[in-house]
Amino acid sequence: MVLHAIFDEAPRSFGADDYTFRARLGSLVNGRPMAHDSWRFTSGDPEVADSLAAEFGGSPSEWETKTEEKLEVLSDAKVLDIILESVRSEYVLWGRSDQPIRSCNGRKQSDDKGSPCACAEQVGNLADWKAAARNGTACQPVVKASFRLAALPDLGLGKFQSSSWSLAMGDPKWTADKMEEGRTWQPPISDIEAALADFDGRATATLAIVGVDFTTKGGKHVSYTKPQIAITGAAPEAALVDA
Repeated sequence: MVLHAIFDEAPRSFGADDYTFRARLGSLVNGRPMAHDSWRFTSGDPEVADSLAAEFGGSPSEWETKTEEKLEVLSDAKVLDIILESVRSEYVLWGRSDQPIRSCNGRKQSDDKGSPCACAEQVGNLADWKAAARNGTACQPVVKASFRLAALPDLGLGKFQSSSWSLAMGDPKWTADKMEEGRTWQPPISDIEAALADFDGRATATLAIVGVDFTTKGGKHVSYTKPQIAITGAAPEAALVDA
């Protein structure tokens, strides 16, 4: 049973390695993830961090990390206007040392044989798949994007990564015509990748943190934030430079 196909063709190269900053959805507090309702930037370059703070609010400060991105900026921005350079998605089963054990695109594993998706063989529906992923026995989505900030295109490439199921698979189809004013329906990430290809690999887009708040039929209140990517048009010619 095929649970979900992210894409039918082999993924393109994710992008350059010289990222100058990252856009993050949250932080780790005492080893536990904490979501933010505005973007958190990290960088190893003080000038980059200063520019991000000046444009989007907040102030650079050091945070505990094993990476070179020792500076963070807790911005006021919920929506970033960007020039999207690349987007890629796959499903990954992570090991204890944060190394991938296997990966797939929802149909086939990323091995030389193109073996059938192991997740599809061990679970029967999406709910079971998500539960298995939480328990560390099935793959979870990994969406990666590289971009430039429309307001600061010379700042260099930014990187974004998320394990959001709604970003990978998109919002339920039945909600497409039921979006509240000011809300945008999120298509599957495969549609975003296809749309980016239609714009020859670069397009203007928004990268947003969206709040979700509702009450279930059983009376339970649910509130959380999720990432959203929406392509808005062709990239300006001035932005069409080598990354």
